[in-house]
Amino acid sequence: MASHHIGLFVTLSAYGNRLHGDERGTVDRSHNVPGEPLLARNDARAGFEATRMSFPPVRFRAPIRAAVEAAIQEACAFRGWELSACHCRTTHLHAVVGTDADRHEVMMRLKDRSTRSLRQTGFIGPNQPLWARGGSGRYLWTEADVAAACGYTIEGQGDAIPGTTVWDAIYDQDP
Repeated sequence: MASHHIGLFVTLSAYGNRLHGDERGTVDRSHNVPGEPLLARNDARAGFEATRMSFPPVRFRAPIRAAVEAAIQEACAFRGWELSACHCRTTHLHAVVGTDADRHEVMMRLKDRSTRSLRQTGFIGPNQPLWARGGSGRYLWTEADVAAACGYTIEGQGDAIPGTTVWDAIYDQDP
């Protein structure tokens, strides 16, 4: 195993699509230790969270998904990070990024670049939030970890949907 991570498996959720109390479980400031159970379903909390939203939940339509994936590629290229896989769905994004940078830095840069791109193209308004607060950045320690994250990103998300390139550097390489 490497003494330092070689990459990150990043998951970013679109604004308003997975509120605390959601039946799928969430992580908050008090429940964020790896391996610890997620917050359980709590309809009252989910309802409260919904009342705090300033905008409706964001759903990524086909042109937005393509623009987000292009922005993620640009952000990685600009910083010298290797983008091994990227897949934007209607409510979230998965990316596998080869870098030893801090996960919070990577998530912030990916969010910033994609948000700026969508604002510049007019896909979202100047005040509309695009991403949920935080995100998941799991450190990858070995090439096997990277391959598994790429496999999940590309093959574990269900059928391809229009507007996604399901970009994957590992699978697109010549043998």
